[in-house]
Amino acid sequence: MKLEKGLVSLQVQSITNLDQIKSNLKITLEKYEGIVWTEENRKDIQNVIEELKSPRTDVKKFAAAFNKEGTAKVKEVYNQIKEVEQMITDIIAPLEKSEKEYLEQKRLEKFIAKKTKFQPVIDELNTIIAKLNKGFGYILHEQVEFLEEWAKDSEEKINSRLIDVTKEVSNTRSKLLDKIEAVNIACESLKGTYDLSMPLNWKLILGNKVYTESLVDLKAILEDFAENQQIAEMEAVEREAENLKMQQEILPSKKEKTIPEEVKEDLPPWEQEVVQETSNQLVKEHKITVHMVVKSNSINIEEEIDSCLSSQFNVTKIQVKEV
Repeated sequence: MKLEKGLVSLQVQSITNLDQIKSNLKITLEKYEGIVWTEENRKDIQNVIEELKSPRTDVKKFAAAFNKEGTAKVKEVYNQIKEVEQMITDIIAPLEKSEKEYLEQKRLEKFIAKKTKFQPVIDELNTIIAKLNKGFGYILHEQVEFLEEWAKDSEEKINSRLIDVTKEVSNTRSKLLDKIEAVNIACESLKGTYDLSMPLNWKLILGNKVYTESLVDLKAILEDFAENQQIAEMEAVEREAENLKMQQEILPSKKEKTIPEEVKEDLPPWEQEVVQETSNQLVKEHKITVHMVVKSNSINIEEEIDSCLSSQFNVTKIQVKEV
């Protein structure tokens, strides 16, 4: 199908003597161009203006009508051309859509075929990665997935990519084990350097930083912690010594007690007096303070307590306080 281009006639109303009118107007323009109004030419100029006003109005109206009619004629032809364009599009569009679906299906089949072929290798690699992550309790490496863009690569390139990932996982594990060993050695060294009684638990101190930070930064963190722990341990020892000293000052010193022998009731009265007097001389004096809680309705509670205690002890002072 080939387009044949050429001139077409648009049947519209137009001015048939445009050339004659343009020629006359050119003469008038040349005559009055640059003219200066004077009393002598004033009337002549006014007549020219009046003569030209009427045809100017006619031309203006005709131009508007021509534009409307001509635009409609042009638009009619334009719409006919666009209609042909749409008819062609209606034929092409579904065919292009079908082609796109066909190509997508082929691409998907190619992707699935390659993914299926390499999936056992990927599954084995992911098992290794899962054990690595579980062993350290941290995601050191993400699981591997067969990406869509891999379908465009050759099998040799895909194999090479998976081998590189396997080496990367192995190197990650090896480097991390070496880092942890260096951290353990640093903890033992710092324990001795700062004379710590408690070991440094790097797992609690460093947490996940052991996986993400450099060994230099990890050692700096451990040394700061060891220094702080040394200060804390020294302060704990000082507090313990101070507490022990306070307890020793609070506890009363032990005094030797000499208990008088019991006066035997079966002795004669005169012998009982001798034994009692001797016993009183052997008893050492003890000064003690006794706090008692007594429930009584008596008004003279202080005198009653004094009377009760004085019969057995040498009471020097009694102070009663209501509770």
